[in-house]
Amino acid sequence: MKRTKIFAVLLPTVLLMTIFPAFLSAAGIPADQVASDLSVLEARLIQGPQDHWLINQGSQQDVKKGDLFTLYQPAQSVKDPETGETLGEFAPPAATARVVQVHERFSEIEVQCLDARDCEIASGMKAVRHEQVKAWFVDETGDSADQYKLLRSRLDHLDWQDYRQSAGQGPESGAFAWGVVFVADSSGVTVWTGGQVRGVYQSEAKARTSARSAPAAKPAKVAPAAKSAAVRALPGMGTPMEVSGFEAVASFDKRADHMGVARSEESGSPYLVSLSGRTITARSLEGGHTFEYEYPGFGEVVSLSGAGDHLLAVNIYDSDAGMRSMILAVTDNGFAQKADGIPYVLGFMGRAENGKAPQLWGQRFSRTDLLLPVVHELAINDGGVKTGKRMDVPFGFSLFGAFYGDVNADNRNELGFFNPGGRLVVYQQENHVWEATDKFAPSYGSFLVGDPENPDVAPSKVAVWGQPALFSPNQRQFAAIPLNSAGFSSMIGGGPGQGTVGIFFGKDNVYRLQRLADHFQGPIQDVAVYDGKLLICVAEGGFFSQGARSHVVSVPLSALVP
Repeated sequence: MKRTKIFAVLLPTVLLMTIFPAFLSAAGIPADQVASDLSVLEARLIQGPQDHWLINQGSQQDVKKGDLFTLYQPAQSVKDPETGETLGEFAPPAATARVVQVHERFSEIEVQCLDARDCEIASGMKAVRHEQVKAWFVDETGDSADQYKLLRSRLDHLDWQDYRQSAGQGPESGAFAWGVVFVADSSGVTVWTGGQVRGVYQSEAKARTSARSAPAAKPAKVAPAAKSAAVRALPGMGTPMEVSGFEAVASFDKRADHMGVARSEESGSPYLVSLSGRTITARSLEGGHTFEYEYPGFGEVVSLSGAGDHLLAVNIYDSDAGMRSMILAVTDNGFAQKADGIPYVLGFMGRAENGKAPQLWGQRFSRTDLLLPVVHELAINDGGVKTGKRMDVPFGFSLFGAFYGDVNADNRNELGFFNPGGRLVVYQQENHVWEATDKFAPSYGSFLVGDPENPDVAPSKVAVWGQPALFSPNQRQFAAIPLNSAGFSSMIGGGPGQGTVGIFFGKDNVYRLQRLADHFQGPIQDVAVYDGKLLICVAEGGFFSQGARSHVVSVPLSALVP
């Protein structure tokens, strides 16, 4: 497994961006948002019914009509002609695919060969959105050269053509209809992809002028004891929740990839559990006792899941063997292994409270299962697990970062997760009931899953999201969710630089995600519930942070109930 890394060679670029903000604002448009909207996305070609060509990505992955994908031939080995040494692999581009119709799980496309003569395309070919797609910049005012330079540097995966002051034809016709066209005028930039308007981006100067004419919105203070029940039940989604009562709980000298709370199987004593690399540490929340477990086997420890009792699900990925996960128990004398070699991604769903045990779910893991997820309820049995009933989960479901609970108070559980497009989505009994408008970024980057039977096929990227926590004040259930901003650094692999916590809940089939007004100085790794408080694990710094550390802070659950 390889986590996404950022190398120090990029540091000068970031320093320049920090030291010279005037240069960035000279471009006049939200370049980060443009770069996010035109980011790459990998898909696979499918030959559908009646020879219709499709790709296996749809609206769940934020695919839009007009999106352009480059289709690649199978990768071939590249050898040094002098030494015969294999230098790597190269996949030649074969065609451009244009999306003509978007469905939830797939999209219909039409194909144009790159060469004048016919090209060979086949089901299973790799397709990458916006990669090596031709791009033009049309400057209708003649003074947008800075915008052109900035966009070209941010979007270097495009095949940039010439900079011109006149299009000569409509951006929806001719060669433009199979490329990306940026049209700059006095109000901002309009982006066309595949003959369709992909976005209209107002200039920052114009946006600032408009903002001055309207009163600024202020965060709403939440004082649960002072507000009526009717007001508490209907907060505005866009209004951040201002809370107080934060307290420091613990600090780690190294970055904590995951954090949770567990209780000793013997005494019930509470422990703060963290994962850093291959080491799991349990620190007594009552003081004085700490112990560690270092995973000795093959593969990489990718996540840790707990639900408040004595059990921990440890997800381990081996590029040769696949998932080799394990179950550990916390005892007064250290960690005890309950099961290992489990071929599933594991996660505890629900919460251990009032004598009720959480459910252990397992998601089958292979390249095929990433597209069509298979999830079972599991039970620990004789050093392994016993497979129980199959859970009904939607297309694109990932157990990483998922929650399962009755947040609508109607005795039916909601299933929430981050889809492959980075949006938080919520289902209830197969019905898609809610979806976030914003994209988010996982705290831990991702790992790559290859196909041992077909090494020429590019590996798939799997995001690892922070673990939510459920809490139940006044017989109502809420989900606290780590929310990390998806900006420029996360797009190029550096991980999010800043995050906050969202509180998700519903009433009368109306669902809301309300965020804390506090934006922490680093990404949120995980959240957990302990002793009437929400524990929040924050990574110090974020993008390009050296000497990484993590801190755990707490806030009363009573302050989080709208």
